[in-house]
Amino acid sequence: MNRAVIVICMVLLAGCQSGYPTSEYGQLPHTENEVTFKAESEVDNGENGVHFYIINASEAPVFYDMGYKIEKETDGTWKELPFDEEIPFRERAKEVKPGESFESAVVLDEIKSDFEPGVYRVIVTMTESRETEEVFRLASEFRVLPVT
Repeated sequence: MNRAVIVICMVLLAGCQSGYPTSEYGQLPHTENEVTFKAESEVDNGENGVHFYIINASEAPVFYDMGYKIEKETDGTWKELPFDEEIPFRERAKEVKPGESFESAVVLDEIKSDFEPGVYRVIVTMTESRETEEVFRLASEFRVLPVT
């Protein structure tokens, strides 16, 4: 019985080591409803942004709410990284028309974390209408490379 308690405590402590909350999203696609989200795959440590693209291959416009989340993979689990300041609500102002794409960048300086080498992902929220509450989330992974 004591071994079981020790094992449970070790598992719980290992999960808390990153200090960041576990992602509420689990696995997310990078393509849904014929809309693809793609971040650049590798970033040098010390860069202050990650470029990304939203490609709309559907026959209807989609809207991007100009907000995003950054998560880091730690021992096979995604951990949400906090922002330095609370990001204000950003309305669904950006429309990506059918057959078009949108390019922007995630500003890493807004995140309250040092970007150590490892695997991260950017999560964006999309919708097919400005008036709906029905959203879909897309994620794209990128790797922060060690300083060479």
